Order: sequence, then structure tokens, then C-alpha cells
Amino acid sequence: MTKYILHGGDIRNSSDEGKAFFTDMVDGLVLKPKVLMCFFAQPKSIWNDKYMEWRVRIAASVPRYSVQFGMADLKDFKEQSEKYDVLFVYGGDASMLIEALRSLGNYREVLDRFKVVAGSSAGAIMLSKFGWDCNERKVVEGLGFVPAKVLVHFESETYGKVDDRGPIDWQKAWDEMAAFDDPALPILELHEGEFESYG
Repeated sequence: MTKYILHGGDIRNSSDEGKAFFTDMVDGLVLKPKVLMCFFAQPKSIWNDKYMEWRVRIAASVPRYSVQFGMADLKDFKEQSEKYDVLFVYGGDASMLIEALRSLGNYREVLDRFKVVAGSSAGAIMLSKFGWDCNERKVVEGLGFVPAKVLVHFESETYGKVDDRGPIDWQKAWDEMAAFDDPALPILELHEGEFESYG
């Protein structure tokens, strides 16, 4: 059974720089876990830079593990899913990420091959049934691995500082999420640096 971890975003600026999150990501696995990093929510031109940065950050956060890293590539993703223990999905453009994974066709079967799938920000939206996208400022449909509605970057004051639309009205966002689709689905409020595990 796959464990899903949803992170509220802005890992770098969390109080522990993501140590608890990354520990939860590899906890209980072999001492040499294989972690596949997915940057499908980012422009491909910066994937290598992100990969170099986050392999250092993750390794430093879990020093008792000898983590082996790889970078996800859409054309090889199905084969990669058979070789790695953990999928770490970095944030960015949620719609771009979801569209990329949907293009696999059998995305659920592919993602369920991992022991752990951890998604930050856009990655958390992707894992959820629905999420409130801070860039598009609306509810978007995720892939539904976790039966919940997620608010990432919840109550963040950084969104809107350099946006012509101004700050996000988080109460309005919460109300939109509550009224959308199934009212019985729980709403998961994830502040930056916070995460929840399922499974």
C-alpha cells in the first residue's frame, strides 16, 4: 500500500527546512532508499538546477539514510516507477503537473508502484481530489489519491505581494472549496511547512 504525504509548500522556509517531511518520506524504508524527484510542475529548462539543489537538501535532512536519487522523465516514467521507492513531487504549476501525469493514461497504476508519494504544494493538489490553486485562484481537480480538498500555502501572506490581484482572500478560498462538489469531503488546511500523511 502506498503512503501519500501532502505538504503545504515553501519547504525551504519551514522551521526545520523540511527535515520532518523528508524523514517521514523515507522512514521505514531500507537504509538506501531510491528517491525519484519529479519536476513536471516546473519549466523543463530548470529541472537540472532543481534536481541538484534538492538532492543535497534531502540528503542533508536524512543523514542516516544513503539516499539514491534520480530525476523523473515523462517518457521513461513508467519504467522508473518500477525501480524507485519514493516519488517526491515538487511544486509549481498544478495544472501542468496534472496534465503531464494524466497523459500517462494509467497514472494511478504507475504511481501506486511507489511505496511513498510525497507532494509539495502543486504536488499536494495533484494527490488530492480537489485543491485550491493559488496561481489560478480557483478550485482545480486533482488525481484523487487522497479523498480530501486541500488548501496549500494556507493563510500565506507572500502570495499577492507582487501580484496585481493583491493578497489572497483565504476565507473566500475556503468558502469556495467547501461549496465545491462533495460537501462531505474533508478540507485539509496546510500552512507552509506543514504536512499530513495518509496510508
